[in-house]
Amino acid sequence: MTAERKQLPTEGNGTIVYWSQKHKKHISRRGVHDEKSRIDTNKKGEEYYVYYDLDAWGYRTAKKWSIR
Repeated sequence: MTAERKQLPTEGNGTIVYWSQKHKKHISRRGVHDEKSRIDTNKKGEEYYVYYDLDAWGYRTAKKWSIR
Protein backbone atom coordinates (compact mmCIF):
# COMPACT_ATOMS: atom_id res chain seq x y z
CA MET A 1 0.00 0.00 0.00
CA THR A 2 1.20 3.51 -0.70
CA ALA A 3 1.72 6.13 1.97
CA GLU A 4 -0.54 8.64 0.24
CA ARG A 5 -3.97 6.98 0.07
CA LYS A 6 -7.00 8.64 -1.44
CA GLN A 7 -9.83 8.73 1.04
CA LEU A 8 -12.67 6.32 0.32
CA PRO A 9 -15.82 8.12 -0.71
CA THR A 10 -18.87 7.83 1.48
CA GLU A 11 -21.74 5.55 0.53
CA GLY A 12 -23.78 7.04 -2.29
CA ASN A 13 -23.85 7.97 -5.94
CA GLY A 14 -21.38 10.16 -7.78
CA THR A 15 -19.59 10.65 -11.06
CA ILE A 16 -16.24 8.90 -11.39
CA VAL A 17 -13.92 10.53 -13.91
CA TYR A 18 -10.78 8.69 -14.98
CA TRP A 19 -8.21 8.59 -17.77
CA SER A 20 -8.74 5.69 -20.19
CA GLN A 21 -5.41 4.40 -21.44
CA LYS A 22 -7.22 2.34 -24.09
CA HIS A 23 -9.24 5.27 -25.52
CA LYS A 24 -6.73 8.02 -24.67
CA LYS A 25 -9.37 10.30 -23.14
CA HIS A 26 -11.20 11.05 -19.90
CA ILE A 27 -14.23 8.87 -19.19
CA SER A 28 -17.14 9.89 -16.92
CA ARG A 29 -19.32 7.20 -15.37
CA ARG A 30 -22.21 7.34 -12.91
CA GLY A 31 -21.13 5.11 -10.06
CA VAL A 32 -21.93 4.12 -6.53
CA HIS A 33 -19.62 3.25 -3.66
CA ASP A 34 -20.90 0.15 -1.85
CA GLU A 35 -19.63 -2.63 0.42
CA LYS A 36 -17.67 -4.29 -2.44
CA SER A 37 -15.97 -1.05 -3.54
CA ARG A 38 -12.37 -0.53 -2.54
CA ILE A 39 -9.12 1.27 -3.19
CA ASP A 40 -6.11 -0.99 -3.56
CA THR A 41 -2.65 -1.14 -5.13
CA ASN A 42 -1.59 -3.36 -8.04
CA LYS A 43 1.75 -5.15 -8.43
CA LYS A 44 3.23 -2.08 -10.16
CA GLY A 45 2.40 0.06 -7.10
CA GLU A 46 -0.41 1.97 -8.83
CA GLU A 47 -3.60 2.68 -6.93
CA TYR A 48 -6.95 1.69 -8.41
CA TYR A 49 -10.57 2.11 -7.40
CA VAL A 50 -13.23 -0.60 -7.78
CA TYR A 51 -16.78 0.82 -7.91
CA TYR A 52 -20.23 -0.20 -9.18
CA ASP A 53 -20.96 1.40 -12.57
CA LEU A 54 -24.62 2.48 -12.84
CA ASP A 55 -24.32 3.00 -16.61
CA ALA A 56 -23.07 -0.52 -17.42
CA TRP A 57 -24.58 -2.31 -14.38
CA GLY A 58 -21.37 -3.92 -13.21
CA TYR A 59 -18.18 -3.36 -11.26
CA ARG A 60 -15.40 -1.35 -12.91
CA THR A 61 -11.84 -0.52 -12.04
CA ALA A 62 -10.40 2.98 -12.51
CA LYS A 63 -6.86 4.30 -12.16
CA LYS A 64 -6.05 8.02 -11.90
CA TRP A 65 -9.64 8.87 -10.95
CA SER A 66 -11.57 11.68 -9.29
CA ILE A 67 -15.09 11.71 -7.88
CA ARG A 68 -17.54 14.56 -8.44
